[in-house]
Parts: sequence; C-alpha cells; structure tokens
Amino acid sequence: MGTDRETIYRSTPYSYGTPSQPFVHIPAMTRSSSAIGHALDLVPTTHFVHGGELTPADMSIITRDKIQRPADRASEWSYEQRRQAQPILDYVYLGPTSVIRDHKFLGKEGITKVVVVRDVRLANQKMASVENAKTELEIDAAYFDVESSQQFVSLFPKAIREINSHILDAHHRQVRETEKGEKEDEHEYENENEHEGRVSFDSPGYRHGKVLVTCETGNDRSAAIVAAYIMSMFQKSMVATLHFIGMQRFCLGLEEDLKLALLAWEDIVKAQSSVARHALSVPPFQKRLSSRVDSKRRHEDLVRDVADDDMDEYEAAADGERFRGRATFIPFVDVAEIAMDVTMVE
Repeated sequence: MGTDRETIYRSTPYSYGTPSQPFVHIPAMTRSSSAIGHALDLVPTTHFVHGGELTPADMSIITRDKIQRPADRASEWSYEQRRQAQPILDYVYLGPTSVIRDHKFLGKEGITKVVVVRDVRLANQKMASVENAKTELEIDAAYFDVESSQQFVSLFPKAIREINSHILDAHHRQVRETEKGEKEDEHEYENENEHEGRVSFDSPGYRHGKVLVTCETGNDRSAAIVAAYIMSMFQKSMVATLHFIGMQRFCLGLEEDLKLALLAWEDIVKAQSSVARHALSVPPFQKRLSSRVDSKRRHEDLVRDVADDDMDEYEAAADGERFRGRATFIPFVDVAEIAMDVTMVE
C-alpha cells in the first residue's frame, strides 16, 4: 500500500554541514586530593623512549634524572598571564610567539632555543622578532610550518627530535669547552662520554639548554607539540599530560582535531614502547638469526606497521561514535500509520 508524502515527517532536523569530529572528552581534574601533584609527577625513563633513538645516557643528559612536578598556577591565574610564557618542564617553556620580543625574559630564563609553530602560509617569511633574538641573544631558532591539524602526527617526531638534539648539543658543546679550558690532552680520555663525568649539571658555569615552544596564542598548536614531547619522553597518556600542562598554563585550549592527533600519537608511543620492549626481551642468538633471515626489515618499518594497525583500530572506533543509537533510530515517521495503529487499539 502506498503512502502519502504529506503524512511523512522527519524525526529530527536535517543538518547539511560536513560531519564534525567526535568529541574527545578530557575529564576534569579532581583538585581536592592532596596527592594530586605527585599523581601528575613525570618520572624520567631510560628505556623505550622515542622508538629507541635515545640512549640511557642521552636521557640522563636531557632530563638530568629529575622528577618534573607541576606548579599549580591555576588557582592564582590571571588573564594577563596568557600573554606570557610558562615553564612546563624545567627546560621546556610554552607561550605565545609575541613573548620572543621580550629579550629580558628570554635572558632571565636562560632560553637557548625557540621553536615556532605557525601557519604554512607564512613559510617563506622570516619573523623579525625571532631574527632579532637570534642576533642579540645568540639563541637558536626553528620553524615548523603546518597546513592543518592532520599534519601533526607526522610533525611530532620532528619537533621532539629538534628539542632533544638542541639539549644534547648544548651539553656536548660545554663538555668540549671544559676540556679545552682545562688544557687536557685529548688522548687522556678514550671518548667524550668518559669526560662527561667531569661536567656536573650543578656546576656554576653549566648552562642547561632551554627551549621555548610558541604559536600565535600559545594555547593550541605549540601546546600540542609540548604535550607530544611529554607523552614520548615520560610515557604519559594524553589525559595525564594535558592535566600536567593545564595546571601550569591554565588557558590551554586544544581543538578537537589536535586532541585526536594526540590520541593517535599516544597509540604510536605505546607501539614504539612495545616494539622496543620486545627487542630487549629477545635473546642475542635469536637477534642474530633474525637479522640473517630478514636483514632488510628495519626497526622503523616494524614500528610503522604496528602504529598503522593501532591507527586503523582507533579510526574505526572514533568513526563508530557517529552510529551509536542508530539501531532504534527511525529517520522518518508516517503519522498516518501511527493514527491507524491508535484507532485499531481503541
């Protein structure tokens, strides 16, 4: 039996816009607990870091084996502080790009490198504030030009490598200067690492590298870079990391696309750790046998395969949120049939 189109109505209003990204919920941090600071502590790890690119010695140099505890600035936060930069780690700062013009601040905090995350449309332009800081303060600078949030997953490893390379270079430079200043015979030590034991992080003249990461606001793109860095270096989840950053820069505000990128990065970090942990558990003779059988199989390929599998599962789960409740949802309702059913019941 045919139906009259005049008796058919939509169950819900139509939306002609493009589908929105699934909402990534970040649970509110419980501030009543007296142990909240220790719960968010970042403890340096010497294994499974960034796909095995860093050695335990590198990690000790970068983190100085210090536990990073968040400073609770949220309770005394003022609107003006969003225009300033705050230390998230004792060697990584986060803030807006305008802070680079404040040479007094950069000098006081001992900033040795600035990392600017900006729109790709500005890729061919040098920023006057950055160039002036490089000239007057003799600090390094790096630009990361991004077109969309989808690029961040591939950008994270490059940014992390940029930060760590600078910290390591700053340390090794001081090792060489100390060696030269003491006028010691270069053959007295077998390698530079042996001499590094004589350079103390607490020495009066020692200057640990410090990196300022910025974007237009200091609240989204640059914050995502700092979050990805913490997740990789300290093996933390996205939620715990954003809580750690939010306590110290209360105006933090990531868009949903960036949260999804960080969720994908969390899966990649877990995959890298799993692969590195497996590699350490394999006996040496099996490693040699494996290398003969599949010498072309590189560690990066294995990490990429595992990460791709995790990404596929994540994307499927994220896309599935759009279909929740569809089993009982009826897009159109025929009021004529409803009226007929009511009449038959009566």
